[in-house]
Amino acid sequence: MLTSLLTLAVTLIPATQDAPLFKRGSDASPAPASGVSVFLGASAEVGSIVVCDEATGAVVWAPTEWSNLRLRAIDFVGRTELHMLVPDQPLRIEDGSGSRLALPADGGSLYAFERPGSHGATFGYLHVGTSGVPRIALERAGTGAQGTEDPFLARVAVSPQGDAFLVATTVAAGGDLLEVDCTSPAVYARTWNVPPQPFSDAGLVLNATWGVGVAEEGFYRFARRAGARATPVPFRPGEAPVYYSGQLVVSLDRDTAMATAGNGITEQYPYLFGETGAARRVGQIGMHISPAGFLPEHRAGPFLAVADGGELVAWRREGHTREAFLARADVQQEPVQISADDYFSYYLEEIGLIGFFNPDVLTMGIAEELDLEGRLRLVDVFDVRMSADEPTFINLTLSNGDATVPFDGFPTIVPERVVAMPGTGHLLLHDAIAHELHAIVPGQGAFELVDEAEDLDFILSVSGDVLTSIVLESGSDDEFRELIRFTQDLTQPFEVLYSGSDDLDLLAPTGTAAGSVAWVLEDDDPQWVARTQLGSGLVETLPVPPSMYAPPLAFTAGGGVAFGQLDDEDDALVQFGVWGPSGGIQPLLLAPGRGHLLPGR
Repeated sequence: MLTSLLTLAVTLIPATQDAPLFKRGSDASPAPASGVSVFLGASAEVGSIVVCDEATGAVVWAPTEWSNLRLRAIDFVGRTELHMLVPDQPLRIEDGSGSRLALPADGGSLYAFERPGSHGATFGYLHVGTSGVPRIALERAGTGAQGTEDPFLARVAVSPQGDAFLVATTVAAGGDLLEVDCTSPAVYARTWNVPPQPFSDAGLVLNATWGVGVAEEGFYRFARRAGARATPVPFRPGEAPVYYSGQLVVSLDRDTAMATAGNGITEQYPYLFGETGAARRVGQIGMHISPAGFLPEHRAGPFLAVADGGELVAWRREGHTREAFLARADVQQEPVQISADDYFSYYLEEIGLIGFFNPDVLTMGIAEELDLEGRLRLVDVFDVRMSADEPTFINLTLSNGDATVPFDGFPTIVPERVVAMPGTGHLLLHDAIAHELHAIVPGQGAFELVDEAEDLDFILSVSGDVLTSIVLESGSDDEFRELIRFTQDLTQPFEVLYSGSDDLDLLAPTGTAAGSVAWVLEDDDPQWVARTQLGSGLVETLPVPPSMYAPPLAFTAGGGVAFGQLDDEDDALVQFGVWGPSGGIQPLLLAPGRGHLLPGR
């Protein structure tokens, strides 16, 4: 047991399954500068939050406002596997806390919660900063006859600086856009000047200086300054739509938004707009445009994209077969169907992975079919450029053997993962059938990074580099697992940070902007906690006998690793501790009980 490592000179507060594990502090007590946040309670059930001092383990903050909370699922607008490592987007993490958003620019973590009561419930968002100290960022009463219905839409939008998020309320809760500051108590009601609007949870964006929400009656844009209100985006004469799909994407530089609207679901157009000015329609012929392609509904997305500068735009059309279109937004020519039979065989019916990683080049995947989970299957990845009125193509992956149009061969790639590397637009592709890990370089082609790569456990961006845990096949029937570090451009030799048997799983990985990484090693039942500093060449393991651990791990403000260790005699109970940067272990002075950490990193 963890408590056997040190003789505790304190008496732990006893607890039953239904009682709190701490004595509540005064609501008037000031928040500590840093600490380790712990949720006391079973996952998905009602519990309380306390903050412990990482140096002494003592409970230093436990106001009553942290009691009677149930953590809920959270998601954000724009989430796709292709863009999961884009540095100005949050990363959705599922672990012992259910789900949380790790905010960009080391902005902390965002959680959603519900607080049930005798006369309804309240709902809100909890922000845990990198200091480890939590703060309720927003809380509103539930709606409906019983007051138990969530007043917020399912997804939020997050600023690229990680300092704020945008949430829309349901019409029953006021139909508003609320910009919430993560660094202060400020909440800005951006639509106080308009009647309640039915906003879409796939149509929210919060940029550095402006934001937008798509409702059933318009695009509502606002400046990110105190007192600014949202106003409808105007349209050029003769181009105003009567139908709004609720779908919205932005360019990688975030200067241009693309939304779809028109005269009905089968007669839509792309509309482009920026921080100021009117929206401009692309094309003269409406069509049934696909949704944006966000997770969790769509594994093959995105299906809409706009290039930096707003000059090129691409989308997928629904129909008997799905087709891809590319258009120049600044000229009066009709969009080009770049998946037409003149270029691709008729049996290639699925389009996805649409993105502009270069303002002049579209990258897309075209495949024979989708797998059971909705990913592209039997696919090649292409670069497409507009040359005069005709597109030109580069087959980057060449699995079908065709280097030039028409592309009539059968693609063979079955991608388990396709992820854009941060800052470069190079793609990391894992072929689940060939067991190969490839780098795809736009404008050049694909080259093999790792062969005999049977499986990828996770992909994690740490301090600009990318870490992945790979199951590798050896020359015999044995397999082994390696933790590998890639640079952003994928051109440098990869570094093996850890290597072990295939029986040794790498779980619950986490990292910091400073390049610290920690994870759990599992060999059947025994587990160890391990950590490393990128560039050090040294991997440490927690100096205690093998045990079992409750995810997640959490880096503390002082550079330690907080962990939850399952009790030897009752694995439903967790004991918490901090593995300090110098190697010492400080137990948190809480009685064993159900619970998990609330990481701020």
